[in-house]
Amino acid sequence: MLRASQTRPIMALIFRWARFHRPGHEPRSAFGRAIRYLLNNCAALTLCTRHPSLPLDNNKAERSLRRAAMGRANFLFVFHEDSGHRHAVLYTLINSCQQNGKNPVDYLTDVLTRIDDHPAKQIVDLLPHRWRPPDNSVHASAG
Repeated sequence: MLRASQTRPIMALIFRWARFHRPGHEPRSAFGRAIRYLLNNCAALTLCTRHPSLPLDNNKAERSLRRAAMGRANFLFVFHEDSGHRHAVLYTLINSCQQNGKNPVDYLTDVLTRIDDHPAKQIVDLLPHRWRPPDNSVHASAG
């Protein structure tokens, strides 16, 4: 509610200012590019004023990318595109597990053992944000 009542008018002023000043700056100048970026991304930049559940910043996403940026030097010498792609997929799964409070080893162990028998229509249930660890009591009583 506060975002809509107080932030929206401020954002509207910023966009009005940018539209007013756009003609006075060369499109390829740094300032011209900044104004174009601002105006081209108006909807995305004001999304948080329309949906209060969205965070005001992207700090969580930035923190999750920090490890990838630090590991970039390690992945520089993968030597094969397919191997690099597999590393990226695995890295994404591990990061998603961590963001969703799941143990990556438990997740990968479980998913890799049941993915062949899992119904294709329900594959989204195996994504880290939807995955639930198996009930060990069921497996223990089956053995």
